Amino acid sequence: MASTIDNVGSVYTAPAGTTTKKSNSELGKDDFLKLLVTQLRYQDPMKPMEDKEFIAQMAQFSSLEQMKNIADGFEKFQTTQGNVMSNLNNVLTGFISVQQQMQADNMIVSAVSFVGKHLEATVPKLDEKGNPVKDQDGDIVTEKIAGDVTGVNISNGLAALQVQYEVNGEKKTRDVLLNEITKVSQVD
Repeated sequence: MASTIDNVGSVYTAPAGTTTKKSNSELGKDDFLKLLVTQLRYQDPMKPMEDKEFIAQMAQFSSLEQMKNIADGFEKFQTTQGNVMSNLNNVLTGFISVQQQMQADNMIVSAVSFVGKHLEATVPKLDEKGNPVKDQDGDIVTEKIAGDVTGVNISNGLAALQVQYEVNGEKKTRDVLLNEITKVSQVD
């Protein structure tokens, strides 16, 4: 015969041929109900289990089961939220990448549309080595140039217009960014 002990220390003996096996250490609702039925069936008739004890055990088990259900539900919710956030991050990353590529493509198309046009621009003044000239406060000195767009250079994803212009009768070519343009007109 199999014996079980309740939380009060009373021993209940199950009839011969009944075996209870549980592969893990947790007792489930079915185990609790089997134990309760066994308690009721084999209780001492001279000292029957009081209904207060029975109700208290049922309430404890019910509360414990609800807490387990809430914990399981919260765990599933966390897993789902993690998956949703991961998927959302992947979608946003892809969207931003596509948007950046579209902006770069639009900038290139816009830059190409300037080829053959005359423009005026305010650009950083460059020294003999091609570096921007700075004043005594460390600010970049600018100059105005006017010339014809002969081509487009693309560097680091940025489109720069190749502008041919004259300074003191000498022809020069330099890159001009789209945000440096102040005026565009048709070549005469």
